[in-house]
Amino acid sequence: MKKNYYLYEKIYRTIKQEISSGKYEIGDKIPTEKEVMSRFSVSRLTAKNAINLLAEENLVQRTPGKGTFVCKLPSQKVLVEQSSSKQSINSRVIGCVLSGFTDGYGSTLLKELVNAFEKEKYHLIIKLSNESQTKESTYINELLSLGVCGLIVLPVQAEYFNSTLLKIALSDTPLVLLDRKLTGIDVPFVGSNNSKGAYDATSELIQLGHKNISVVTNFSAKNSATTERIEGIRSAFSDNSLPIDESIWIPDLKLNYYNIDNTKALEADITKIQETITAHPEITSFFALDNLSTQLTYRALTKLGNKIPENYSLIGFDGALKTPLLPSFSRVIQDEKNIALKGAQLLIEKINNSNIDVHQHIIDTIFVNNGSIQAPRNRQ
Repeated sequence: MKKNYYLYEKIYRTIKQEISSGKYEIGDKIPTEKEVMSRFSVSRLTAKNAINLLAEENLVQRTPGKGTFVCKLPSQKVLVEQSSSKQSINSRVIGCVLSGFTDGYGSTLLKELVNAFEKEKYHLIIKLSNESQTKESTYINELLSLGVCGLIVLPVQAEYFNSTLLKIALSDTPLVLLDRKLTGIDVPFVGSNNSKGAYDATSELIQLGHKNISVVTNFSAKNSATTERIEGIRSAFSDNSLPIDESIWIPDLKLNYYNIDNTKALEADITKIQETITAHPEITSFFALDNLSTQLTYRALTKLGNKIPENYSLIGFDGALKTPLLPSFSRVIQDEKNIALKGAQLLIEKINNSNIDVHQHIIDTIFVNNGSIQAPRNRQ
């Protein structure tokens, strides 16, 4: 991991220096991603994010179909501007940027973060990006301009890293990430053991006799947490010497908490799940990788007249342990309180000693069987 961290910085700084030295002048085309990959022997993602840093500083501009061109010469400012004057830093103020929160996940995390920092006499400024990288960048820059002494961030879901967040990771600003990693970047991180949580839940189903498990998730859930959950599911099948049929998976639901009022997306998702149920009678159980997908799957199943777990077993991720008004599914629960406490502790350590080694705390999940799974019933 450390190696990739230095590769990002090396590529970015090397090309920036070449622009400064005149090798590339204003209007000149810089190397393509493929050329950067070849020159530095790195992946496409590494090359892309290094160039993203240059674009974020407005040093280069991408022109679709033509390439990336130098549009400004570098100044002598550092990567993330901070005054050398200690008086400009609010030594007891911390910036917090969360991608969002729901009753299913995040509300307990936020409450415990506030409590943890207040206990140590820190003030917390909270911003919600609502899964927007643009807002995430804006809020990070706003918080830095206010002179916060550190940042704690739950990044948005996206295929590529936010270049503003990446710059912070490469700077001396104390930073801790929660829940979602920046893969290949050596940044203090606290999150759940998603892989083991999904592995254990899948193993529960397999031990009950389920072999055809449909995995359900949202198409926009492109983050390390979802990737790890899918890896855990695949590992459970492999360790039990079972073939895995991903053609019965539903990885592309459209409804999320930020378009929750979109009735067309709601109905389309329910229809998609129902069509999968009808087309694949071999399915005996569903594993939804987030709380909303669990609720959508439940709605689709019950609208077809199915009972849970009599006709189908259902496992979810996150959500309240038990609710008086909503069905209570068997689920994998993340330890939000412990994630918050470890995250706050790690950031305070980093603020007080910037030279400490980078730490990662992986918190175990809890599997709660609320009675929505049982051995598959023969529907022949």
